[in-house]
Amino acid sequence: MIRISSETDGGIVIVRVRDEGLGIPSENLERIFEPFFTTKGSHGTGLGLALARKVMDTLGGTITASNGLGGGGAVFTLQFPAARLSGPNAQAGDADGSISKSA
Repeated sequence: MIRISSETDGGIVIVRVRDEGLGIPSENLERIFEPFFTTKGSHGTGLGLALARKVMDTLGGTITASNGLGGGGAVFTLQFPAARLSGPNAQAGDADGSISKSA
């Protein structure tokens, strides 16, 4: 199972993606965002998480990886600045997290 949660902290949006797998071995945890690092042998390029980090950098945010409490499952945490909305057609999140559009 994969769980996705989100919250805001001031002007920062925090998104967490968790799974219930075995987690990430500690020797790999420090390297998974390096370009061309892969544990999939010839079946992977090692570019996916490196590109994810580059996108987050471009957006002014961060992405980190850790293991869940007790070592169970991987947790990826994305933090980025909340969008500043303006104009008559801007979308804004409601208190319940839904999106509404101004007319």
